[in-house]
Amino acid sequence: MKLFLFLLIGLLLGPSALGWRFPTEVSSLVAVCSNLFLFVAGLELSLKKTREPFSKAVKLSFGAFLPPFIVGLLMAFFLITDGNGQPLAMNTAIFIAIALSVSALPVAIQILKDLGLYESEMGRLIVSAATLCDIIAWVAFAFLLPSEGIGPWLQSHISVIFFFLGLIVSDTRFGQPRLRGYLVQASKWVFGPVFFISIGWKLNLWQNLHLTQILIVMIVACTTKFVGSYFAAKKIGYSHKRSTLIGLALNSRGAVEIIIASLALKQNLIDQTLFATLVIMAVVTSLLPEPLTHIWKLKEE
Repeated sequence: MKLFLFLLIGLLLGPSALGWRFPTEVSSLVAVCSNLFLFVAGLELSLKKTREPFSKAVKLSFGAFLPPFIVGLLMAFFLITDGNGQPLAMNTAIFIAIALSVSALPVAIQILKDLGLYESEMGRLIVSAATLCDIIAWVAFAFLLPSEGIGPWLQSHISVIFFFLGLIVSDTRFGQPRLRGYLVQASKWVFGPVFFISIGWKLNLWQNLHLTQILIVMIVACTTKFVGSYFAAKKIGYSHKRSTLIGLALNSRGAVEIIIASLALKQNLIDQTLFATLVIMAVVTSLLPEPLTHIWKLKEE
């Protein structure tokens, strides 16, 4: 959640509030921090942790990923237009579907820790499903990026490469807890803040605010992710209350959403209006699950 505060600082500094010009002199620093932030994001995931409940995790991740992807794709084709009022391009529509399908692993982990369920079987399952959702999203996103020539390919894929490099080393000796702890702290207090302040600083929120679009995206994102996760959990054998918690925990988009949206904006897959919509959706869907899960806990008691 701290990262959203840095995003807010950027919004206050930029055209959304004070109107200060973004210092282009630090663009290289921002690029380095964004890539290192993605490396640590990959490092925090672990394929080993998905092995124990792997079969159930795959089923749950499909339930959490496919409904928002399919409905999101239909929404992008029929309910959303570009800045000129024209239907969205195929790659843009597919990207929006991907963006609606991600799950914020850090938010899910925090919810589980608050409820004392992080070490439980259900907790491990939720973490595994969120991990698989993110990996599927990044793989799908990589296929949308330009691939003509090795130079342009590397330039467009460098951030994705850093993410998967972190994922690869996460289960090796290079991903040992002590070293990982140092990198996570650096990401939390250096890489992340620089990256998120720059995102907010460059965004003119009021100029690119499209309330109807935000409402449509929010409704589709929240309902499809919850319903898909809920019924997948029920299919696995969880009760109504447990399935409800799983649906809530997997419904946040968090920093992952904002990162992937910023990369899509950089590659001209989306415009500023869609970017603003996805940023708002990421923030709202990350703030909602926590109070809702506490209500769930009160009912459970």
